[in-house]
Amino acid sequence: MNAVRNCCLFLLVLIALQACKTNTKVDAYGFNTDKYQRQRTSHIKNVFYHSYWTGYNLYPKNTQTITIDTTHQTTAIVCDTFRLYLTNDAIKYQSIFTSGLISPKDIYCGIGQTCTEHDDGWRYIDGSKAHKDEIHGLRGVSSTIDYIKEIKYSLTKPHRRRFVFHVPDNWNTGFAVYLIELTNKKANTKTNLETFIAGATLTFFDKAWMEI
Repeated sequence: MNAVRNCCLFLLVLIALQACKTNTKVDAYGFNTDKYQRQRTSHIKNVFYHSYWTGYNLYPKNTQTITIDTTHQTTAIVCDTFRLYLTNDAIKYQSIFTSGLISPKDIYCGIGQTCTEHDDGWRYIDGSKAHKDEIHGLRGVSSTIDYIKEIKYSLTKPHRRRFVFHVPDNWNTGFAVYLIELTNKKANTKTNLETFIAGATLTFFDKAWMEI
């Protein structure tokens, strides 16, 4: 009888611990982080699965001058009058945007497209439209990448690397999720990131969806 009682107590403890573990996944607003990540992973896989062959292309590198501006204690990738600020871990991947694979203008207008300033998701940086002290007297439009990550779970070969990054709406109403693929036919499993990017071509680019 004692053995049965002890076994029951042990099972109750396990159930209680599992319940506690499960409850920690849901925050005070009822948001389940683990569930969100699973759904997001599935969504990314589906985008590549359904859109890859129609979106696959060999995009030429941008031939316009691309520079890095760090004069105001920030890291901004500049192309023409378009500026893309990189924060946090995004700075690690800055060579994707400075190498000509993707420029701030490409993200704003579309790869290889020309356009005028029209997207309210990007902040105007013109002294006549905002406080000059806040934007350092610069002109044009700007946005920020505060999240970029290599997609490790994608079923790609060593010569292909895939990434996801966010371009937030500057009015704090959400962000756009971009998916890209870089291909370097000379790369292998030992090729480091910088070497890979230096010899890479952009082969997939998709503004996949918006999140609020």
